Amino acid sequence: MEQDVIQIAKDILAREPWRRPESECIQGKVNRVAEREGVRGRMALDCLIYEKMYGRPPKNNEVVKIRFWRTGRHLPSDRAEALSFARALGLDAAETDCLMQSYMDRCDRVFERPPEPGDPDFGVYTERRNLMDALLSEY
Repeated sequence: MEQDVIQIAKDILAREPWRRPESECIQGKVNRVAEREGVRGRMALDCLIYEKMYGRPPKNNEVVKIRFWRTGRHLPSDRAEALSFARALGLDAAETDCLMQSYMDRCDRVFERPPEPGDPDFGVYTERRNLMDALLSEY
């Protein structure tokens, strides 16, 4: 088991440059904002998103965090900032839920609803559900 975990870690580290899977989805949403607003250039786009989030233009290097969130290198520091980021991107309720689950909860798979017993994802879902129930029972 330990060797399996080590091999998985090595495989992950071997990916260059490594990006979180949801980063591609976020980039698509950011591109949608750029098209809708007619913004050219990534710096201008990051500034626009910052202004939508905070209601003012960024000072100095404040816009860097938006670039890092957009590219998936870093995550918002808390759920409130992540929700503000989702609003600035104009995400609908389902997209916001997906962002929060994948980006903030760091889940590799989002289950919109519990899978049926014959579904291939049923075993994974059941295992994760049991783990969550065990964690909750400890509190």
